[in-house]
Amino acid sequence: MPLWNDFIAAEIPNAGSGKWFQIINNSKQYCVGIKKEELVISKYHEKHNIQYEYLDLKIIGTDYGEWGGELKVIYADSTEILVKKCNVKSIFEYKGDLYFLEGLEHMYLNEGSLYKLVYDGTSISFRKLS
Repeated sequence: MPLWNDFIAAEIPNAGSGKWFQIINNSKQYCVGIKKEELVISKYHEKHNIQYEYLDLKIIGTDYGEWGGELKVIYADSTEILVKKCNVKSIFEYKGDLYFLEGLEHMYLNEGSLYKLVYDGTSISFRKLS
């Protein structure tokens, strides 16, 4: 497994260029994360489901690429609510607030957005940030 110093900064090539195809078709894909306040580098494995526990909620995001996905919430009483139809890439907390990333990369399409989830103790909504 590579170490942090094994990676280099590189410019992203133009979409559709030979260098771009070489990078996106490379089998050496890595995932970088933080566990117990330590940087962890691991081999990337595609996930279709993300589950995040937040207060009395279970937040579930799915990502099936071109076939879609969704963000849903399951309350403590087992009530299930669809929050948004989208491909959920991650759900995370930052400085006490809750966020999720949606995105789709398919052929030449590469787009995504950052959202803030707002939970008032009874209902949940979201606000697009970018």
